[in-house]
Amino acid sequence: MSIPSFNKEKMGEIFRETRKKLGLRQEDVANISGLSVSTVSNIELANHRVKEENLISYANVLGIQEDIFGLLTEEEKRVQRVKHELKKIELLVSADPDEALRKLYILNENEVLENKKNIKPYAYYLWGKCYLEKKKLSQADKFLNEAVSLIEEHIQEDHELKKSNLLAACLNDLARISFFQSNFKNALKLIETALQSFYNGGERLYFQYFLLLNRCVYLEKMNSDKLNKQEKLIESLEKLQKSISEFENIENMIQHVRLSVIIQYYEMYANVWNRIGMTEKAIEFAEKGINIAWLNLEFDRLLQLWNTMGNIFLNKGKIQESKEYFQQALDVQSKIKREYLLIPTFMNLGRLYLQTSDPLLANKYLEEALQISIKNDDIIGQMDALKAIGNTYLAQDSYTKAISYFEKSYHLAVRYKLIYRKLEVIDDICTCYKKIGKREEFLTYTEKSYLIRQKIKTMEEGGIINED
Repeated sequence: MSIPSFNKEKMGEIFRETRKKLGLRQEDVANISGLSVSTVSNIELANHRVKEENLISYANVLGIQEDIFGLLTEEEKRVQRVKHELKKIELLVSADPDEALRKLYILNENEVLENKKNIKPYAYYLWGKCYLEKKKLSQADKFLNEAVSLIEEHIQEDHELKKSNLLAACLNDLARISFFQSNFKNALKLIETALQSFYNGGERLYFQYFLLLNRCVYLEKMNSDKLNKQEKLIESLEKLQKSISEFENIENMIQHVRLSVIIQYYEMYANVWNRIGMTEKAIEFAEKGINIAWLNLEFDRLLQLWNTMGNIFLNKGKIQESKEYFQQALDVQSKIKREYLLIPTFMNLGRLYLQTSDPLLANKYLEEALQISIKNDDIIGQMDALKAIGNTYLAQDSYTKAISYFEKSYHLAVRYKLIYRKLEVIDDICTCYKKIGKREEFLTYTEKSYLIRQKIKTMEEGGIINED
C-alpha cells in the first residue's frame, strides 16, 4: 500500500483528535496495535521518520484508514467499523465484563457478526473472554474452542489473522479454564502451544509476558513438591526475567510489559523459594514486589503479596508474624477493586486459626470468604470455602455438619462439570462417612471416586480437555 503525499502535521492532528474523541490513551492504542507508545507519540507529533506500516496500524485502530489513505468500498468500511467496535469492547472486558457482553450482543444484533468470515473469530474470542471473566466456564470454553477452530482453519492464508495473535489469546484463556478446573497438566499443554503460536511481530505483544507468567503458575501447581518440577519452574521464571530484561530502559519496558506482570513475577519467585524451604530468599523477592506495588498504588497486587508474606512466615513456623501479614492484607480492603481477591485472605486466616486449634474463629473467616464468593458468583471460590469450612467441622469431629459442606462443594463441581474438583472433595466425604459408620454411603462415594479416576484416565489418553 502506498500512502499518498499530504501534510503530515495535519495527519498527526487527525490521529490525536480522533484518539481523544474515542476516549483512548496512547497506551491503549499501543496495546491494541502492537506499536510502542513512543511510536504512537511520534505519529501524533508528525515525525517524518515513522514507518508507513506503523501509520497504517494506528489508522486501523482508530478506524480512519479510509480518510487517511484513500477510499474503501462500503463493505470494507463496514468491516473496519465493526473491527473498531470490537477493539473497544476488548479494552472493556476486564473492567466490566457485563457491559462488554451487552455491547457485544448489541453489535451482533446490528451486524450479525457470525455471518462475517473475517470478524467471527474475533467476536467468538470476545464472547469467550467475557464469559471467562464472569466465571461461566462451560460457555467460555464453547466460544473459545470455536474461535480456535475458525482461526486454525484460515490462519495460514490470512496474514492479518496471524499477526493478531488471537490464537495465542484464545489458547491462553482455555488454559485458564483448565487451571480453574484443577487440570494443571492440560493448562500447561495449552500454554506451551500458545507460546509456539505467538507471532513476535504482531499485535497484542504484551500477551507474550502473560503467557510466560502463566506457564510459571501452572508449573508451580504441577507436582510442586518434586525437585525436578521446581527446577523447571525456576528455569521458566528465569526465561520470563530475561524477556523483561531485554528492554534497554525502564520506560521502554513499561510500554511493553504490564506492571502487574512484573509484580507477579516477584510473587511467583517468592512462592517458589518458600515452597522449597528457602524462606529468607522468598522474603527478599516478596519485599521487592511489595515495594513496587506500594509505590504504584497497586493495592490488588499488594493484597496478594501480603498474603504471600503471610504464607512464608507460616512456613517458618512464625504464627504471629503470619497472622499480622494476613491482617495487613485486610487493612487495604476498602481499596481493592476486585473484591473476589479478598477470598484467599479470609481463607488463609481461616486455615491459620484451624491450624492453631481455634475452629470457631477459623469458621468465621471462612464464612466471610464463602459470602464474598457467592456475591461475586465465584464458583471456584465457593467450592474452596465450602471445603475449608467442612474441614473446620471435621476438626471438631462434627462429621454430619462437615458432610453437608463437603457435599455442597461436590454438587457445585458436578453442576459445573469440574471433574478434578469432584475428585478433590470425595476423599473428605468418604472420611466422614467412614467415621460415622455409614458403610453404604461410604461405598457409594468410593465407587464415584473410582469412576471419576477412570474417566480422567480416558480423557487424558484421548486428549479430551473437558468432561462431557
